[in-house]
Amino acid sequence: MTTVPEGFTTEEVDTFVNMAEVITGKAIVHLLTHTIEEGPKKGLNQGVATELIEEVKALQKYDHTGHMQLDMEEFEVKLNIHFTIAKKGFQPEITLHPDYVQDLYKQYIYMKKIATTYWIHWTRAHAELFDKICAYLPKVDFSELKIDPTMLTSLYFDPDCPMRISLFAYYVDKNGKIMGK
Repeated sequence: MTTVPEGFTTEEVDTFVNMAEVITGKAIVHLLTHTIEEGPKKGLNQGVATELIEEVKALQKYDHTGHMQLDMEEFEVKLNIHFTIAKKGFQPEITLHPDYVQDLYKQYIYMKKIATTYWIHWTRAHAELFDKICAYLPKVDFSELKIDPTMLTSLYFDPDCPMRISLFAYYVDKNGKIMGK
């Protein structure tokens, strides 16, 4: 059940949640499953980990991610930005005209807000499963997606997990065809 904040309609909130799920849901589910997979490596029960992962994956609505787009009309290109799962320490390579650095930063901040807001929604919408995950991994703070202080383009739950949600970007031409660097 989605809580509707004052000043918003149920339809507006549902639209935001759906958009957030398209843009961040797959990356969050994958990060969550990678984090749970670390449990047996810490001496926790493999069977419980497997059950939790199956429950989490069953809730994943989309097998793709959406993206935000930075339109650079004078260059006739667009920069598609989305979240993906990457190894800890992954550094996204983004070649960008200096005039658009601030725009990219704003898009990234907005995407992080979408991800963290969606995570809060997910924990409330699936409270029973969330409680089971927290009980299974009591040393992991699942209260929020955290920014990796060593790689500001990465988000995580468990600092020991080798995987992160990371920014990934690529250029497309005016027709949407993927371009090289």
